[in-house]
This record gives sequence, structure tokens and C-alpha cells, in this order.
Amino acid sequence: MLNDGRSDHPDGDFAGQGEGFRPTGRQIVGAVVAIALLVFIAANNQTTDVSFVFFNTSLPLWAVLAVTALLAFGVGMLFGSRRTKRKYTRD
Repeated sequence: MLNDGRSDHPDGDFAGQGEGFRPTGRQIVGAVVAIALLVFIAANNQTTDVSFVFFNTSLPLWAVLAVTALLAFGVGMLFGSRRTKRKYTRD
């Protein structure tokens, strides 16, 4: 594609040169929660016994907390995407 100097952006406002990134309230809250979670995980470094359905093991608590947080994030993304799909199919 040839660049002939014309732009689709009004008044020469090219991507990256405008107002910049402005996080939403939800993104700010998410970032604060993520930082608090990371601090909490890092502060818990002792070993603990873990009993799950078919096995028992001993793991560092930070690993258990990190896996739990990742699983919770995945479940939240799964249900969030289902809600978004349902919202747009109603319209």
C-alpha cells in the first residue's frame, strides 16, 4: 500500500499522537487488585500441605496461591466472555 501523505485521521491526529491511553475505572481497579495479589503471594513463601481429590503433596504456599489466582482468572474470563456474547446476541 502506498502512502501518498493523506490521512484518515482528522487534523493530522495520528495513532499514538492524540490524548494517549486513558485507563477506565475497571482497569485501574483491576491493576490495584493484581498488584495487591502479587504482594500477597510474594509474602507467603512457607511450605504447606495440599490435599486435592486424588493426591496429597507439599508445595510452597506462593505456588498454591498463584495457581489458584490463575484458575480464578481463567474462570472469570470464561464467564465474562459468555456474558458478552449473550449481551450482543440479544441486540
